[in-house]
Parts: sequence; C-alpha cells; structure tokens
Amino acid sequence: MEIYYCRFFPFNFEVLEFSYFDTRDSFNKKWVEWSRIYEYEFVKNRLLTLGANANSKVHNSCWGYQGCHITFKNELASQFPHLINSDIQYSPEINTSVYDLTKKCPQYWKNEFDFVINISTMEEIFSSQLLVLRNLIQMLKSGGHLILTFDFPGLKLELFESLLDENIKIPDFPLKKRFPNRSDVPDHLMVGYLVIRRNNS
Repeated sequence: MEIYYCRFFPFNFEVLEFSYFDTRDSFNKKWVEWSRIYEYEFVKNRLLTLGANANSKVHNSCWGYQGCHITFKNELASQFPHLINSDIQYSPEINTSVYDLTKKCPQYWKNEFDFVINISTMEEIFSSQLLVLRNLIQMLKSGGHLILTFDFPGLKLELFESLLDENIKIPDFPLKKRFPNRSDVPDHLMVGYLVIRRNNS
C-alpha cells in the first residue's frame, strides 16, 4: 500500500481499509441507531484485530453525549482502562474532556495514543476535514491506528480519495438509509469507514 507523506501531513501513514459498509457486515441491535449498530461493532472488532489490549491508550474522539454513545463509551472503558473521551461540548459524564477537532492538536496528545477512533463526525465538518484528519493522525504513536467512520454525502470524498491516492471500495450491498421526508438529508445516505496506520516519521 502507498505510504503517504507531505508538508501538510508531516508524518508517514498508510491506508489499511477504505470502504462503504455492507449490509452483510457484523452488527448488533443493542446500539439502536441504524448506522451505529454497524459502526460500533466495526470499531470494537477492529480494535481487537489490530491488537488493542488493556495496556493500550485509546482516544474516543467526538464521542457524543447521550443514549448509545454513553453505552459505547462505558463498554470501551471496561475493556481499555487507559481510554479517554473528548468532544466539542462539555459532558458531566466521567472521563470526558472538551476538545474541538478543528483546532490545533494539544501538545500533550501528540504521539500519545495507540488507537484513535472517530465515529460519524467528519460529515458534520464542512470547512476543514483534512485538518481534522491531520489532527487525528498526529495523536497516534508510531504504529498506532486511526479508525474512522463517516456518512456520505457529507465526507468530501474526492478530496479524501485524492489525498489517499485510493478510491473507496463499493461493496455489493452497501448500507443505505432513505430520508424521503427530510429536505436537509440526501435521499440515500451511505456509511463508510477508513482505517489508517501511522508509521515511523
């Protein structure tokens, strides 16, 4: 796979996976929301297959505020004691902090984590998705992994495909949801994922 490096991304990384979800992928209805039942299971599975363990430092970025987000946060905490959770808004939940991903990555988080996860947030950021991606990768130790999911439309797909020099994989049965009564949401919304490994810089 291509290892990417440029001035804007002053470190090496490689793309391990870049695809839309398939309706045949693993899911768990306990996560309730239509795409979360796939996304949360995907993240949990990838953490384990990529070698996450009780000693791993995990950053659950843009973690969310209520419902299934809290359940997922707590389940991660039960497996990974060195978990931290951040979001742009304050939460009274334990082990949460405030951080805006469009702002400069704090120095104390650079090169700090074995795993950084970011679930269905990128599509909410309209002006600086590549900056957000850079901030997320900067948090990783050498050999660390970013696990990211996103909605499309929403993700600036052409920009990402150009940056990564790789086209997104379209499965046989892509996960889609219709919103016929929502003028602010595309009629068919698709959900995808990106897994990146940071290499020695």
